[in-house]
Parts: sequence; structure tokens; C-alpha cells
Amino acid sequence: MGINEIMPVYIDYMIAKANGKFCHLTNTIRREHFLIKDNSIKIFVVGERIAEELNDSLKVMFSSMLNEDFGYNYEIEFTNDDKAYEEAENKKKAASKLVVNVPAKENLLEKSKPEKVSYKNQRK
Repeated sequence: MGINEIMPVYIDYMIAKANGKFCHLTNTIRREHFLIKDNSIKIFVVGERIAEELNDSLKVMFSSMLNEDFGYNYEIEFTNDDKAYEEAENKKKAASKLVVNVPAKENLLEKSKPEKVSYKNQRK
């Protein structure tokens, strides 16, 4: 098996090993999107800031795991998937348009108060 066949499955394995305190970062990894070129593997994620954090915290670990398990000496780099990020932003904007403005609690209470009715002079 070559690196191209190994990576789709191995990315899931590396994520499973790293999960725990890195779960908030690894859930943005686009498992099926990676690029192998020369001695590097770019793994695409959603978000530039997430890519920076993953490079700071997991880049060395993932590269080492690949080397130890298969003898491949690739440098793994996390990079933002611009298209996926744009799609996520568009979904977020569309969802925010669905939010309905609800009046404040005080306004609802005032509207639900019955009008004062005087019964003094109604008995005859």
C-alpha cells in the first residue's frame, strides 16, 4: 500500500489518537481532503485560526506517528480549506436569518395583563 491509499484511513486513526483535549480542533479536519506533494502532506481544515492551532499542537505528533507506523518521512501541515470555510460561513449567515426576534419578557407580561374592570356600579 502506498501513502495515497493509507492516508484516508490513517487520518481518522490519527484524529482518534489525538482526541480528548484536541477534539474542538480535530472536528474541523476535512478527512477526505489532503494533498501529498514532495515530502509534505497538507491536510485541509475549516478555519485559518484552527489550522494555526493544529499546526502548533498536532503537526509534529501526526508526522511522527506516520513515520513510526509506516516509515514515511512526510511533514504534515494543516491548512485552511477556503471553499469549505466559505460554505460554512454562508450556512451560518443563512441560519442567522431564520432567528425570530422575540420581545423581551417584560413586554410580554405587560401585554398579557387584563384590563382593569370596575365591578362597583354593576350591581343593581
